[in-house]
Amino acid sequence: MTDGKRFTNPFDPWAIALPPVFVGRTGALRDLERAAWDGRGVSLLGEWRIGKTSLLHTWGQRAQELGFAVRLLSGQGRERQGHQTFVDAVVDTVPADPRTAVTGAATGAADERARPQSPDAAADRLGDWCSAQQQASGGLPSLLLLDEAEGFLGLCEPGFLERLRGLLTKRRLSLVFATRRTLPEVYADLGRVSPFANMLEAVRIGLLEPGAAAALLARGAAGLAPDDPAWLLDWAGRHPFYLTLLARRLFDARADGSDPDGGDPRAQALARFRDEAAQQFALWWSGLAERDRQRLRRAAAGGGGGQG
Repeated sequence: MTDGKRFTNPFDPWAIALPPVFVGRTGALRDLERAAWDGRGVSLLGEWRIGKTSLLHTWGQRAQELGFAVRLLSGQGRERQGHQTFVDAVVDTVPADPRTAVTGAATGAADERARPQSPDAAADRLGDWCSAQQQASGGLPSLLLLDEAEGFLGLCEPGFLERLRGLLTKRRLSLVFATRRTLPEVYADLGRVSPFANMLEAVRIGLLEPGAAAALLARGAAGLAPDDPAWLLDWAGRHPFYLTLLARRLFDARADGSDPDGGDPRAQALARFRDEAAQQFALWWSGLAERDRQRLRRAAAGGGGGQG
């Protein structure tokens, strides 16, 4: 298949996809850009491994090119510990290059002055930073993009979140919270009411667009058979993680040649894919709320997935 040549596998389902590897999501990117120019907030919704992180990183890079001050944070990082670490992660970042500015990795010495402890003092410090960035950018609001936001929302002081809402209301910053469930659902589990009710535009991402899925698979043209893309789509559909995972295994199997035991490359790829996909499904299932599990059980039994 490869005429004796060994090609580098272009498919990596575990890597964050950035341009030019990133494909599709045109509508979501357009919605994020409109919200940023308007100083509005976005609730970015999508299932596990559907591509929210790649979308946030891609949008962060594009937004920085447009002149916005961007901080991309994670509810699985130190930012989730509370209002002080959240503000530290925003304000203490000293970008050295565009990639660093987007990821929010600190490259300079942290501010040596005593850091405020109270939610109000932390919010004041964040507000000062927003004002400075807005002045430097000619009036543009700062962008705070928070991936895996459930972790942060569950631990952060409600008083700080109220102040964060105030900064959003005054259009001093534009917030994007990426979550697997809607914010009302997240807060229902916390036994609280969301301070961002009716303030964040919902943008949901699902399967890749057909053209984007085709563009993703086109990256492997050097190591795949002409009819492999159709086969991959039949088995994995347009889910970016599972499509990329199966494509990776098929690309490797094509490079390795026929199995000595008589299995063809597709059979080899599918066997490995099934094992790995089953592990990912188990992790995904463990993260679901019980009500969501019940809906899926009803749907599988032919009873529909709606609320009962």
